[in-house]
Amino acid sequence: RDASARYGRPIYLLSDEAYRLIVMDGRRAASPAEFYDHTLVLYSYGKQLLAPGQRIGYLGISPRIPDRAPLREAATLTRFVNSYGFPNNTLQRALPEISRLCIDMAAIQRRRDRIVAVLDEHGYDPTTPEGTFYIMARSPDPDDEAFVARMAAEDLFILPGTTVMMPGWFRISLTASDSMIEAAAQRFGTV
Repeated sequence: RDASARYGRPIYLLSDEAYRLIVMDGRRAASPAEFYDHTLVLYSYGKQLLAPGQRIGYLGISPRIPDRAPLREAATLTRFVNSYGFPNNTLQRALPEISRLCIDMAAIQRRRDRIVAVLDEHGYDPTTPEGTFYIMARSPDPDDEAFVARMAAEDLFILPGTTVMMPGWFRISLTASDSMIEAAAQRFGTV
C-alpha cells in the first residue's frame, strides 16, 4: 500500500497458490488477497490432485479491484496465446467432482516425520516443511550431483539441489509410497 502510494498507482500482487491446500500440522496457508485488495490469485488443481501435468485452474481477480475489465481481457488474451495451458474436455467436465479431492496430507506428514528424523539422526541437516511434499537436506558431499548419482546407484532416487538452485542440497519427494520411504530411510542410515 505504501509503495502504491509512492508510485501513484496500485501495485498488483500475483499470488501463486497451487500449494495452498498442501499444508501440515494443522496449519492454514493465508492468501495475500485476504489483506491486500490488488491481489490476483492463480490456482492450479495439479498439486492438490497430485497431477501436475493436468492444466486446469483459475486466475481470480479480486472484486475489490476497481475497473477489472482490462485485467480480465489481458488474462483471456494470455490464455489464447499460451494454448498449452488449456485443460482437456474430460478434465473440465470432471472438475466439479475432483475439486473437492486432495492428496492424503496425513500420509505426507507421516512420511515427512519419518524421513526427517532419519536424516537428522544421520547428520543431513534436513528442513522440516510445513507445507508442500518435498524435504530439502544438506548433501554430505558439496557436489550434490555426485552424491545423487551415488545414491541412484543404490536405488535411491533423489533430486540434486543444483536443479532447484540450491547447490549442496538434495530434495526428497514425500509422494513416494510408505514402503519406498522406509527403504530410503534404511539406505540413508547406511550411506
